[in-house]
Amino acid sequence: MQSLLICKMSSLPKFPELSLRMLSRPTSLCLRASLVGIDEKETLTVVVPKQRRADITIDIPRVDWNIAFEPCPRLLVKDEDRLIELPPSCVGGTGIGPPDQSLILYRRLPLVKQWNEMNRCSIQTYARLWVVGSPGTGKSCAALAFAWSLDRLHWDVIWLHYSRDDKHFNCVWLQDNTKAVCVVGEDSIERDLAAILKLTSQAKKTIVFLDGYVKSSAAGEAAHLKCLRWHQQDKIKHRLVSVCSMVAVGKEYRPELYYRIPTNVDEELGDSEREDVEMSAEELHNLEEVHTQMLFELTSWCFDDYKKAVLNDDFFRNVVAMFPPYSTQSDPEKEAMERTKLLQEKCFVAGGSARLMFEVTTAEASKALDEAIVEAPNIETYLQGFVGDSSSGMSTVYLHGMTALIMSTFDW
Repeated sequence: MQSLLICKMSSLPKFPELSLRMLSRPTSLCLRASLVGIDEKETLTVVVPKQRRADITIDIPRVDWNIAFEPCPRLLVKDEDRLIELPPSCVGGTGIGPPDQSLILYRRLPLVKQWNEMNRCSIQTYARLWVVGSPGTGKSCAALAFAWSLDRLHWDVIWLHYSRDDKHFNCVWLQDNTKAVCVVGEDSIERDLAAILKLTSQAKKTIVFLDGYVKSSAAGEAAHLKCLRWHQQDKIKHRLVSVCSMVAVGKEYRPELYYRIPTNVDEELGDSEREDVEMSAEELHNLEEVHTQMLFELTSWCFDDYKKAVLNDDFFRNVVAMFPPYSTQSDPEKEAMERTKLLQEKCFVAGGSARLMFEVTTAEASKALDEAIVEAPNIETYLQGFVGDSSSGMSTVYLHGMTALIMSTFDW
C-alpha cells in the first residue's frame, strides 16, 4: 500500500531539488494535515513509490590536485639576461626535466623568436598556435618558461604535458601565485580533462599549453580534441598553444583554410593590458599576418649557438659534467679554444639536439643515436640522399664528419 509523508520544508535534505525530482507524481490518496496538528501551509506532501527504484550511479569526474606549499611567482626576464632560470618550485610537476633541479636555458635568438611569436599570436590575439621543431631543440622548455612569465593578474595558466613513456599527463594550474599539480592517466584523460577545462575562469583569460601532442596516440588525440573544443567555445578567454614535432602536426595544419584575425584583440576590447612578456626581440624579422591558426618552427641548434652558450661561464658550469674531462686554462682565449674542442667532438653525435649536447654524456648520446638509426626505416637511402629532404620531420646529426638527416620517428 502506498503511504504518505508529511513534513516541514526545513526538515528536507541538503539538496531538496534532488529529493523532489524522484517524487513528482501526484497521488490520489490524501491525508489532512490537520489530523496531525500541522498547518497545511507549512506542509509538503511526498509520495513513496510502490517499488524501490534501482540505485543510479553517476560517474562524477574527480581530479586530485596537490597545492604547492611554496608560492610560485611570475618569472621575470630582463632584456640583457643571457640565461633563463626556472627554480625547482616552477619545474616540479611539469614533466620537464628533473623535478628537484633548476632548469637553465640559454637565451639564443630562436628562443626569443618563439617567445615573441607566442606573445603575438596567442596573447595579443586569439590564434591557435602550433610550436613545432625537431626533438631536443628546446621548444617545450621555451614554452614552459614563457608560460611562467605571464602576468597572473590577467592570466591563468594550464600546462599539460603528455608523457608517452609514463602513459600519463602532467597537469599544472597557475592562478595568481598558487600552483596546483595533478597527474591524469591515459585512460581517463578525456573525462578528467573535460572536468578541468570546465572549471576555468569566466573573469580572467586562461591559456592552455598542450605539450607533447602525438596524433598517433589515442590519448594524445583525445586531449587535443578536448583542448580544441574548449578553445572554440570562447576564443577570447580560452587561448591554446600546442607544442609538438612537425611530424605530429602532419595534415592538421592547413594554412589555406584559415582566415585573418585582429593582431591585438585586447585593444579592440578596451583592455588596459598591453604587454605580458618582459622580453623584446634581439633582431627584427618580417612578421606575417595573424590567422586563426599559426605555426612557428623552432630551428635546431647550430654550432655557433653551442659556442655562444658554452662560452657563457654561468651556463657552462651547469653542463660541464656532460663533457669529457679537460684541462682548464687560466688564459681566456685558450679556455675558449678548449671548450670549442669539446663541442666539435660531441657535435658528431649530438647534431642539432641541445638535449643530446647538454643533458646527457657523449656515451649516452651515442647510444641514443644508434637507437634512432635502428628505428628509422630505410636509413641508407636517406643517408645517401636518394629520397627525402631536410624537412621538419628530420633531425640533423653528424656522422664521421658528414651531415646526415635522421627521421624523427620518436622522441630522442
